[in-house]
Amino acid sequence: MDIRLLSVGRDGRMVTVVDWGQMGDVEDAPVKAFKKTTTAAVNKLH
Repeated sequence: MDIRLLSVGRDGRMVTVVDWGQMGDVEDAPVKAFKKTTTAAVNKLH
């Protein structure tokens, strides 16, 4: 089984897409770290 996390963040007209994947079970997905990465990516859009 594979895990894939995908997020789309927007700040005004600027959009960023964060895509992450690995082999493993759903329990192995680093959701908290992925949310932090997405937030950092959106903050860098300025």
